[in-house]
Amino acid sequence: MNRTYCTSAFLQRTGKKMQAVFGWSQREPMDLPLPAQWAILECFLQPQTPTSAYEIYRARQTQSPKMDLSQFGEPLLLKMMQGEVVYLAQGFASYLEPEQQANLTQEVPLFAPYPALAFAEFEQLFQELVMQGLIVPAVGQVAWGDIRRWTPICGITGFSRGTPIDRYYQKQFLQQVKERVRGNVLEIGGVAKDWEFYPFDRQQMTVYCCMNLTAGAGVDVVADAHDPQATTANSWDVVLIFNVLEHCYDPARVIANIHTWLKPGGWCLALVPTAQRLHDRPADYWRLLPDGLRYLFRHYSCCELYTYGNTLTVVATFLGIAAEELTVAELDQHHPDYPVIACVAAQK
Repeated sequence: MNRTYCTSAFLQRTGKKMQAVFGWSQREPMDLPLPAQWAILECFLQPQTPTSAYEIYRARQTQSPKMDLSQFGEPLLLKMMQGEVVYLAQGFASYLEPEQQANLTQEVPLFAPYPALAFAEFEQLFQELVMQGLIVPAVGQVAWGDIRRWTPICGITGFSRGTPIDRYYQKQFLQQVKERVRGNVLEIGGVAKDWEFYPFDRQQMTVYCCMNLTAGAGVDVVADAHDPQATTANSWDVVLIFNVLEHCYDPARVIANIHTWLKPGGWCLALVPTAQRLHDRPADYWRLLPDGLRYLFRHYSCCELYTYGNTLTVVATFLGIAAEELTVAELDQHHPDYPVIACVAAQK
């Protein structure tokens, strides 16, 4: 393992509690309960291989800390990246304000003496920190492999290789909300064959109707969802709208129309891609992100938001890699800043 790695982390200490925190992120703070974790992050302040970092670690097992961090008060926020340890006096607000920072790089080690660790234990903690993104490949050490390309591996979102990743996540969403699909159901932008993919119980439905812009097999109503007269007010228990709002030039109007068409207490189940190539059928106007969806559905009595995906699956989606090419663990890992799809269950 000759690649070099370096620390890229913000650490926040409150009392005896240390956490990795993530600025400008929806990711929750991550507890770092082991002093050995803090020590390992210090060892990779400059680019190191795991072997050379372990030698630094061993040398510091008998050292004392060079500085008493308690003088800075709490919570104490440290930026550890680009070869420096920097104290941010006003939290993340100090990131771009040099007068609110103190460079502590010369005071390392801050967390000595380091607990005794065998190399195998050190390497396991190192790998865990890498997986959490707190230790990263040094500049020039990223292994690009097959993704260093300017065209996708599959230009039709993974269909040529198996199941597109967004379909994998769509199935998870539908499983979570399927009990709400009952009574009179309207699907906007769908056709009857879509039901082969859906896990819904047709016996729970009184009526199922498909609305689309153009006539075709499985289309019951040819209409534009931007038109408030496209269907009758207060007539639907459920409205489904999957992978459609990005194609609407005025999604706010469509969402308001759906509110009108739903019966009191009815549900709108919506899904939009947040990481997908352009797909103009008939046009591709928007990528609606979670905060935007909350805003658009603000007039509903409740709005439940669901997001699915992580950094790996976003990259894989853009490359057209199929779900079958990733493990279930890789697919099911959730990172709130990197959704592949965003979904809403909103009640009138």
